[in-house]
Amino acid sequence: MNLKDSTVYRHFLVLCIIIFYEITLQNFILGGFEMRRRQNRKVKQSRFEELLEIPKEISSQNPKLTVMGFEELLVENYKAILEYQDFYIRLSTHIGIININGFELNLNEMTNDDILITGKIESVDFERTTDA
Repeated sequence: MNLKDSTVYRHFLVLCIIIFYEITLQNFILGGFEMRRRQNRKVKQSRFEELLEIPKEISSQNPKLTVMGFEELLVENYKAILEYQDFYIRLSTHIGIININGFELNLNEMTNDDILITGKIESVDFERTTDA
């Protein structure tokens, strides 16, 4: 199999072109066009994501919650831990705040993007902070 004929190679080339285009575009746009540029970037990103067949859950910054029974909760794409007590945890995300209530709550397996919460989880609620 020829490397240049592979799908991965074509996706890599498209991604390189996209990155070059974005850097060039950023260098020529002035601050007065910032809002238009943000709107165009969102449209361009969605087109590129469709072209590269990237799932939205990977490419977006929306939080993803995976509940495993009443004892484990995996939160992906969080920004910061706002509050932590053994009965209450507040996490900041790009679109709002996630509140986790329960007993004997612990923060396990933390990375920059993901956090695993264990304990006796009673409820999870959300506070929207953007118009997303």
